[in-house]
Amino acid sequence: RQMSEAAKFIRQTFKPISLVLSSKKAEELILHNNLTPAELLRPFGDLKKEVFGLNTSDKAPTVQMKEIQFTFYDRRAFSGISEPDKVKLRKDALVKNSPSFNFELSQSENDLLFQAHEDCTPWYQKWKSTYLQIAQFPIHELLNQPVGIFILVSSQDNLNEACSYLLGSLPPQYNAGIYDGSSVIPKIFIILHKKSEIELAKLNESIGLLSKKYPPPSAFIQPVFFNSLQNPRTDEADLWTPYFEAFRFIETPIPESKRGVYLSENDRDALRTVVGDALRKRVIPALEKKVRMLNSTIQTTRKGIKNTWKNLFKNKDRPDNAGMASNYKMNKAERDVREAADLCFLIQDYETAYSHYKTAEHDFKSIKALNYQA
Repeated sequence: RQMSEAAKFIRQTFKPISLVLSSKKAEELILHNNLTPAELLRPFGDLKKEVFGLNTSDKAPTVQMKEIQFTFYDRRAFSGISEPDKVKLRKDALVKNSPSFNFELSQSENDLLFQAHEDCTPWYQKWKSTYLQIAQFPIHELLNQPVGIFILVSSQDNLNEACSYLLGSLPPQYNAGIYDGSSVIPKIFIILHKKSEIELAKLNESIGLLSKKYPPPSAFIQPVFFNSLQNPRTDEADLWTPYFEAFRFIETPIPESKRGVYLSENDRDALRTVVGDALRKRVIPALEKKVRMLNSTIQTTRKGIKNTWKNLFKNKDRPDNAGMASNYKMNKAERDVREAADLCFLIQDYETAYSHYKTAEHDFKSIKALNYQA
């Protein structure tokens, strides 16, 4: 029972992430529904009712990935928040969600937390949620490395130009070499289309040109009818509340009101189909292939008695304190093991993940890269 609850907690807390890029015109359509681009997609990343068998090694049984839920983040989420802004956001979460205590922003965060202990929900839980969210995307782990890139554009955009611009404006982790290059990550292009905007024949022509530039299987291109309703919905069919962000990584303020109000049932079904198909047919197979390749590389170069002895007497290519340098970066061997460990953890292959984490821990300890070791 306890193991089942622990596994459930892990699956709910650590979800594979996809990066969401959106053009200005697409963002305007989405903001009309009181949503950010990432929030728009989140309900449709829920594949909890499905089980995926992943063949990630010739020497291990098939991994059963189940109750999986993918989540999505906008580009701004990866750009980082200054420390004063983090403190302000955390204190703001306490002040705004404290009906019983007279909290003031002028108090220190520690004073607020002394009053808002764990039993005092919802304000402690709101602070905790905000804290965990703004602490994401550290450079010493790859759990938050996107496993897919979703590009949202409008049918009114010049599709080739808009997509090229967005893929040329990736978060800083890509330019720094922390994350895999975009060329090896599945790219899903979703074209938001209002029926009154442009003729379908012209749209299909533009999609054809885009397909030549980003051919399958690495890319997945699909138009979706969007904002079909002229008047906002008045029913309670809000899919997005459970996926709402504690801190919304977007510059434009969004009113705290009902979301998805201009999306018809057909619009929602289309998004559910496109996102689900993209995850099943592109993202999950690419994830399986990546883990299999990493496991094979590590098995060939790091595992077994022969490699253990070879590595024991091999001259170190780094000094013992290399990890203490301010400009320290993982080399390829270290990064491969860390990435394999994190990806195995995300796909629920915990035994293999543990083995890789032990190898990575030894590597980082030997060069005193303490943050990475931890």
